[in-house]
Amino acid sequence: MRRLIGTCINSFDEDGYCVITDRLPYRTVTDFAAGDERAESVSEKNFRREVIISLDVEDLISGHAIHYLWDRAKDLYMLYDSDDDIHYFFGV
Repeated sequence: MRRLIGTCINSFDEDGYCVITDRLPYRTVTDFAAGDERAESVSEKNFRREVIISLDVEDLISGHAIHYLWDRAKDLYMLYDSDDDIHYFFGV
C-alpha cells in the first residue's frame, strides 16, 4: 500500500527542485507538471485499493472536489484537491 509522500507545496524548494528525491520520482516542478498532464483518472474505489489516506488528509479534503490520479509512467498516485489546488503524492 502506498502512503503520503508529500504535497506539491512542501515537496519542492523555491527554485523548483524536489526536496524529497529519495521518494518522489519528480526532480523538478516541470517534471511534476508533465506527470500531472499524463496522469490517468482513476475511480475513488480503485485509488483507495492502492493508497492509504491518513485521517489528517481525510479531514483536510472533506467536502472538497477531489480528483484521483495515477501517473502510470512513474507509478505514483496523486490526489488532487481542486478546492485548495493541492496535489497529494502517494508512493511506497
